[in-house]
Amino acid sequence: MRVERLQDLSALAVMSVDAAMLTSIEVTVARWSPPGDGWIGQPRVSGVTTMQIEPKGTGGVVRLGVASPIDASVLLAGCLRCLIPVPRGTGRRLTFAPGLPASAGSTGGCGHVGGDT
Repeated sequence: MRVERLQDLSALAVMSVDAAMLTSIEVTVARWSPPGDGWIGQPRVSGVTTMQIEPKGTGGVVRLGVASPIDASVLLAGCLRCLIPVPRGTGRRLTFAPGLPASAGSTGGCGHVGGDT
């Protein structure tokens, strides 16, 4: 799939809760540049078998694979975490997404929080 910016990938992850169970995904982000020092780039998804980040033109491509099928939103959130700089020692990066269904709890363990806040 292809998105324009990281914000679009974040929105897509939220909208994809319960959409499908996947073992792999490839996401092209049209506008992205590799982060600098302090970048972790960890998907924080259980069972990762494949992870590749490739700068391409003015953007980049992320490929993420897991051993067993998981919710598409969890894989997309993992791709997002691979591309967003998080300085070491800051803990989890939270994304507040009002109105997420209860099934979005699977992204909660990955540093994402839902609910009507």
